[in-house]
Amino acid sequence: ARRQTANLEAEGNLVTVGEILNFNKNRIDIGKYSLVTPTAEDAFDSYEYYLIDTIMTNGKAVFRLEIEPKSQTAPLFYGYINIVDSTYDVVSVEVGFNEAVRFEFIDSLMYRQQFADFGNDIWMPVEIGLSGQVHFGMKLPGIPKDLSFSHSASLYSFQYDQGIPSDIFDDYILEVDKDADEIDSVAWSERQTIPLSKLELAAFDRMDSLEQIPPTLGKRTLKIGGGLILATLFYADLYHFNRVEGSYFGLGSTIRGPLFGTDLRDFRFKVGYSDALSDWQYHFGTSYQFSENHRLTLRGSIQDQIVHRRSITTGRRYNPTVLAFAYQIDPFDYYHQHGFDLTLSLKPIRRTSLWISLDAFKQHSVERHTDYSLLGRDTADVRNNPGIDDGQMRSLSAGISFDSRKQFKNKGRDGRFGAVQFTKLTIGGEYSSPDLLESDFDYRKLYLSLTRRQRTLGLGVTELTAFAGISDGSLPIQEQVVVDHTTGGLFHKNSFNSLGEEKFTGDRAASIYLNHNFDQLLFRKSGLPLISDLPFTLSIHGGLFWTEFRNQTNQSSTGQFMTASKPYSEIGFGLGNLTPFITPLNIALWGTWQLSDYDTERFRLQLGLRL
Repeated sequence: ARRQTANLEAEGNLVTVGEILNFNKNRIDIGKYSLVTPTAEDAFDSYEYYLIDTIMTNGKAVFRLEIEPKSQTAPLFYGYINIVDSTYDVVSVEVGFNEAVRFEFIDSLMYRQQFADFGNDIWMPVEIGLSGQVHFGMKLPGIPKDLSFSHSASLYSFQYDQGIPSDIFDDYILEVDKDADEIDSVAWSERQTIPLSKLELAAFDRMDSLEQIPPTLGKRTLKIGGGLILATLFYADLYHFNRVEGSYFGLGSTIRGPLFGTDLRDFRFKVGYSDALSDWQYHFGTSYQFSENHRLTLRGSIQDQIVHRRSITTGRRYNPTVLAFAYQIDPFDYYHQHGFDLTLSLKPIRRTSLWISLDAFKQHSVERHTDYSLLGRDTADVRNNPGIDDGQMRSLSAGISFDSRKQFKNKGRDGRFGAVQFTKLTIGGEYSSPDLLESDFDYRKLYLSLTRRQRTLGLGVTELTAFAGISDGSLPIQEQVVVDHTTGGLFHKNSFNSLGEEKFTGDRAASIYLNHNFDQLLFRKSGLPLISDLPFTLSIHGGLFWTEFRNQTNQSSTGQFMTASKPYSEIGFGLGNLTPFITPLNIALWGTWQLSDYDTERFRLQLGLRL
């Protein structure tokens, strides 16, 4: 059950207990930290213990211990823990974190658990709480600089050995019923076991009351204006800008759940107009699920739109509008396609999905239609838009993907929880031939992509991304592997930041990139005077890639691309927490050196927000 106010959408108010911390383990992982628990086998190496009381709980002697970390350089707990005499079962916990644990603009973080004995030496949590304080260095509209928060959860109705098959839980660790917000509030109130305080009740009443007051003209104008600015910057379906389309104005959204009372779901639409092309574009898609158990789903779309060549370094969600509009910097190359696609997917086992797709598109080249930039960049410096191999693209693709992150279902909509440690692996292939629906192209390609994120040696979080791809036959230009530049003042993680505006391509390629964020742990654990007290965060990054053409006739004739027959490599560092006085806009600085010998940038200095 959750308390719902009128100024928040129900879909955005999904608050969960999350993974219950088990204080009987040797280590507890919280975010980027792995902390020694107070009951670990080696706990005496990290904590001092003080017996401050002995109490009786359910006829058992319980020790109340104060725990104190021996070091402020290693992430540890402090506070109180109650354990059963002799068995050492955890009865309750109330702990905070020492100075080595840092969460962005959050401090005074306290975590508490209360356990109950359910018999047969089974102790289960019945109440969990998390509280803390938030401090912003700068004033944000409508948000106080100093906030406090508290989250309490009550757990009950535990059941044991019910003979429930383990696979009934499938991939989901949490599911919200589609009618959860339709149940009368009285029904939820009857189940509520942690009553709200008078202060909380007054706050909810005030928020609900304020929501009923019509906004003033000034507030309405500010809200609409702010929304349009954010849409321009981040929502490409409403507006985007590039050297081919010029300014694109449109509408786009995804309607979740059943469509018009049918079994169709997740209806996706996008319609817009390009002023440079003087033409309309559209994309309509939907899906139909045949089986809930294995999520056997058929998806399809029809489209007539401008798309860009796929890159192994620049994500498909990257929106170049701001840099393109201001200074005509855009890593993408565009072409037009018209047709349809179909994809059949299923999940045969947990966290694994299979798919097979059919693409049937008419594709052709488009030229650069504008060199406009707000800051007036020289026309000669604005890249042309390279051509592709025009023709009828008919291709079959298939693949398998594994993602270790935990899933939830919110009213029929799948989602994944964020995770510090996870592995995502995809293996796929594509085939096109004149024998396949009269395709104009004849090629085969295979690829593998990997993302792995993990805590490393208690010194922060490491993220590795890798890609490898090969092809056979006459691979068209639009299907070649591309390593894009990320020119601009901002640092882009997992991208090569020393490319300038150069692009590399090939019909065979491999890439690997590594980022490691020490946060403040390396400085603190050094034990060196002054160094251990530095407030900055530190990261390192680096990677290499290789591209070449097995069949030189496939190479683009535009001369705008390079190949890296000898591996291209770079390495760099990042310093963060430079401006904690203006959080959440905390500035970080990155420097990157090219280690190889290509005619790009030897060194690049970039800014960003936090590490």
